[in-house]
Amino acid sequence: CLDGDPELKFAQWTAALHLATTWSFDDIREKIIAQVDEMISAEAPLDRIDASLKCRVEKWLHPAYVILCKRERGLSDAEAESLSNCRTAPMPSKDADFGDASYLIFLIPLRLLQQSQYFRDMIGAANTGSEGEGKSDEHPIRLDGISAFEMRSFLKAVDSPFIYGDPKLVFREWGAALHLATMWNFEEIRKGIITTVDKTISSANPFERIEVSIKCQVEKWLHPAYEALCTRAETLSDPQAEWLGIRRSAAIWRIRERCFSDQLTFYRSKDGRKGFGRQGDSEPRPTNFRALIEGEEALKFPS
Repeated sequence: CLDGDPELKFAQWTAALHLATTWSFDDIREKIIAQVDEMISAEAPLDRIDASLKCRVEKWLHPAYVILCKRERGLSDAEAESLSNCRTAPMPSKDADFGDASYLIFLIPLRLLQQSQYFRDMIGAANTGSEGEGKSDEHPIRLDGISAFEMRSFLKAVDSPFIYGDPKLVFREWGAALHLATMWNFEEIRKGIITTVDKTISSANPFERIEVSIKCQVEKWLHPAYEALCTRAETLSDPQAEWLGIRRSAAIWRIRERCFSDQLTFYRSKDGRKGFGRQGDSEPRPTNFRALIEGEEALKFPS
């Protein structure tokens, strides 16, 4: 069969090549590769990439990527997912003190706990009162699933005069405090934190803004953070794309590709307006990034 003119389809050849590679049939493998070399240029680039990686034929890989890079349309969500099995991972912490808060005891005034519906229900429960839970160091209220960093950030935010003063918390601390205020239904504290963060959030890291927006259910912070990624000069790095997940990354790449497809350069005008334009343009061409972002299903606020 390999010395004649076999009537096998590309998928059959690659299935055979996969087994020949797995079982080390080296002579058969080389003959199959020679056969496929004559037909592979007519196959879909995603199938060629899959066969190249699966069957360890390096020479087939880059020509397939070149086709994807040169074609006019960007990757669809389905194509992006087939290219990668990346999954969203938690944003790594830069803080060494990120241990489980259940190993520490925090002394919290009762008047503070009573601002939360979550703790009011807990304090009023019959089992809590009868066991004396929360009334001594020997019988604390156990809080699982939170970190010491989050708890300390929450207490700093509560102690800080964030409604009237100038608090000295960094964005990660505000985000951690807001997460607990949201989870425990401290409604007034939550509103105060959001009001304070609104003033400075534009200068924060866009990935942290995305994480806090979704985790703390603040929809208005999400699309401006995605816009920051779409309009910045550098593209997504591999770790950033892995954190976002393939569907959100592909959506951002599509928006950037659409804006750069006409060989336009991003810049700001003197009055701060941003857009794309060619070298020598006196004004940037306005780009409605927000409309493009809102049109991407993967970038919508999770319901």
